Amino acid sequence: MLDALRGLTMRSTRMLADDDVVTLAFGLQTPPDQPLRRWSFRVYSIAWRIQSGTRLIAGSEDEHDVLRETVSVLDGRAVQAVSLRPTTMDTTFDYGDHELRIFPVTSVADPRHWQQWSVRTPSGGYVDVGPGATWSRRGAPGERKQ
Repeated sequence: MLDALRGLTMRSTRMLADDDVVTLAFGLQTPPDQPLRRWSFRVYSIAWRIQSGTRLIAGSEDEHDVLRETVSVLDGRAVQAVSLRPTTMDTTFDYGDHELRIFPVTSVADPRHWQQWSVRTPSGGYVDVGPGATWSRRGAPGERKQ
């Protein structure tokens, strides 16, 4: 499923702050030669960073004002690859010259904890990564479970 994100362009990258929780909300835009498909992507994890080569651009614990300015560096960049380590759920979104790296903050798959990140598919279904080293898939409204 993550391969479906390759080639999609980031747009409307923004940071939402609610108390101590920082949420990155991204809109993924389909290339012009493909039918319109709406994807949305949210990072809920409190451990993430955006980097370019050896330069750290933003980290989840930066001041909110700084984050609001710096997360937009991903706008207009196409996802080149997504890699996920199954044992830890460390996830890297590769944009060519930039990367968004997400790290789980707990090893416990406790359902009381939030997922690390999630992506909403064009059909309205979700893939949730976390808590801990777990992932799950939620169907679209009206979709039958397989």
